[in-house]
Amino acid sequence: MKLFSFLFLLFLAFIAGAVYRVKPASYSFETGADTTSKDTCFIIVPNAITPNGDGVNDGIIISHNCPITDFHFWIYDRWGIIIYETTGLKNGSVVDWDHQKYPADTYLWKLTGKQREKEIKTLGHFTLLK
Repeated sequence: MKLFSFLFLLFLAFIAGAVYRVKPASYSFETGADTTSKDTCFIIVPNAITPNGDGVNDGIIISHNCPITDFHFWIYDRWGIIIYETTGLKNGSVVDWDHQKYPADTYLWKLTGKQREKEIKTLGHFTLLK
């Protein structure tokens, strides 16, 4: 059964297309500093959630530095069943997912949208720890 789950995750990664790519940072030999192109956008989704009320990693907070339009976010259980879907973020970065209904486990997520008119399709996973 684990092989099936692994193959299913690979299949979802294939469907999702390329992982969202950002321009790499470059190193300046003149100043000795890392520099990044000003038009680089990023999205960071946590890979672990510990909803114990301590205010740290209590939920899914999507960090991003450019506005996301046409936002769509899904959460799948280990069997590939959609357990949550949204087209908006609470307060601009919080996924309002009721984790209380679900057991401690690893879940897959998929995010699509646009940043600066560039299509985004990215896929990942997080572990819910209770």
